Amino acid sequence: MSHTPSGFLPNVGSISHDACYNSPPAGPDARNTASHTLTLPSLVHGSDLVTLLNPILDASHTRNMKVSPPNSSCFPGTRLKVTKKIRSWMDSSLLFAKPHIMWVYGYAGCGKSAIAQEMARYFAGENRLAASFFFFRGAGDRSRVTRFATTVASQVAAAIPATAEMIERAVKANPGLLTTRNTSLADQFEHLVYRPINSVKWDKFAASLRHGPFLIVLDGVDECENREEVGVFIDRMIEFFDQKPRTPLRFLITSRVENHIHQRLHSSKQVRLVDLVKHTSNKDIMCALEAAIAKEKRGRLLACDKAWPSFEDKVKLVEHIGGSYIFMATILKRLFDPNGADSLSPMERLPVVLGMNPDFDNLYKAILEPWQHLPYFLDIISIVGLALEPLSIAQIGDILDIGTVAVAKVLLNLHAIIQIPGDDHTPVTLWHTSLRDFLCCPDRARHLVARKKYIAYGCLPLSAATLGGPPRSPATQYTTRFGKGHWTEFLESMDNNPSMLNIEFEGIVVCLHKTFSISPITEFHFWAFDTLLLHLAGVAKSAAKREGDLPSSTFPPLPSLTDSLKWTLLYTVLHPEEWQAFPAGRTHQVAHPSGLISCWRVRSVQIHLMAIK
Repeated sequence: MSHTPSGFLPNVGSISHDACYNSPPAGPDARNTASHTLTLPSLVHGSDLVTLLNPILDASHTRNMKVSPPNSSCFPGTRLKVTKKIRSWMDSSLLFAKPHIMWVYGYAGCGKSAIAQEMARYFAGENRLAASFFFFRGAGDRSRVTRFATTVASQVAAAIPATAEMIERAVKANPGLLTTRNTSLADQFEHLVYRPINSVKWDKFAASLRHGPFLIVLDGVDECENREEVGVFIDRMIEFFDQKPRTPLRFLITSRVENHIHQRLHSSKQVRLVDLVKHTSNKDIMCALEAAIAKEKRGRLLACDKAWPSFEDKVKLVEHIGGSYIFMATILKRLFDPNGADSLSPMERLPVVLGMNPDFDNLYKAILEPWQHLPYFLDIISIVGLALEPLSIAQIGDILDIGTVAVAKVLLNLHAIIQIPGDDHTPVTLWHTSLRDFLCCPDRARHLVARKKYIAYGCLPLSAATLGGPPRSPATQYTTRFGKGHWTEFLESMDNNPSMLNIEFEGIVVCLHKTFSISPITEFHFWAFDTLLLHLAGVAKSAAKREGDLPSSTFPPLPSLTDSLKWTLLYTVLHPEEWQAFPAGRTHQVAHPSGLISCWRVRSVQIHLMAIK
């Protein structure tokens, strides 16, 4: 029996098994290659345009926002000043040197997505919306550029039928345009969006002069993880409009102020800047607040006092909200929460809400901490925070092997910050990506931080369970695509933390044993084992460097990762009952007096002792 070292395993299995992390390509397609592993010429031949472009179906303004966030829209009577400014810009003539790009920017929760949604709806009603794309971090393909251009191109072909023939010709002449693995995002837009629209402009030029140009809305561009690609895309967009200013197309871009976006948009003559914070008035917040409170009161079984809250209370709430629409929405959900741990009525809870620090971190802690005693609380929150695309209650339960009831018991208490579907098979989504940022930051979340081990331990065995066979569980598709990545990231998170690897070592062994025993052993199993050995060797090397500065001791030198030791460790993986029965006291016999002994040394001695035993 033999196996090849990590990094040298040949790709095996189905197309879906090869996707994502099995043999990750460099660049923006590194996390999702499943839809592009077929031979492109054979895919192009005889296919219709929609099939060729393979658009993301839940990326536009027409998506089901409860399932595919952001779930944002403008309250009636609000945002009138900024929406008027956008309409005026869009209605300006192409004959004048007006900027082709408008950048609406602001901090998290100030209503950028609501503006984007409102404008997309408005110009769709005017038959002037060419396309819309709503990025959302952690939403699979909507957080990457992989299918961004082809999705926009598909919408452009539908909105401006005269472009469809040119788009199809371009794809059939160069099938590489279908994937960012073969073509850059900037070049995809050049051939699939800019040129087709520019080619038909003279047919539509008179209409363009009368009705104004077409609009493409791009929301949450800062939430796309492919920052370098986005930067080049913006550069090329500006360059295109500089060269072809009469193209009847404009872009509305909304985002936070991230450096790779700001440095390209803030000084270009092709860009009009709109600071949304300066366009957010207390009057708008009050109007939105009153509408939201009225809606919540109508939906309650027990009616509230019609005069509640008082005008003075509303003014306090507006001041407390501080211009953040998402903060307003979240504290109102908390205020009217019928299942609150405090068992208070909304009227009793209002002073508590007003006493909360007006920032996201304290808000999230106040909502999460009362429920952290529930079984599997941190496991479930970790899956929600770390999943690379939204998972359903059934999928979360499958990954954690705890069933759907345990998942629902936790999530139903968190509806103020997480959108909970009405069934077990619709994805669970976040109200706002700031929650993901919070959960993934140890300095901010502290004891509530998402642990990578839960999703790694759950995905690896499920990935092995489906090798060479049909799907066996709700989470099969997800774990097949992303299981390897979660395992690798979990191990990498401990590369500079030997003490954490020491703590988690037994859990790692148990996870590998489950993975090895769940299906016949294949190269996938050896990949998982080799990945562990690679990180153990790295930790040992790092620890050896640190211990070189310590006073000399009577302890033997750090064991090297020999082939014999590798097979001893593999034996441990395959026979965890002997590992668990191994006396804990023997570990203490090799503890370094300085307390800086590496976990690899301790565990290596344990394995040697086991072999002797």
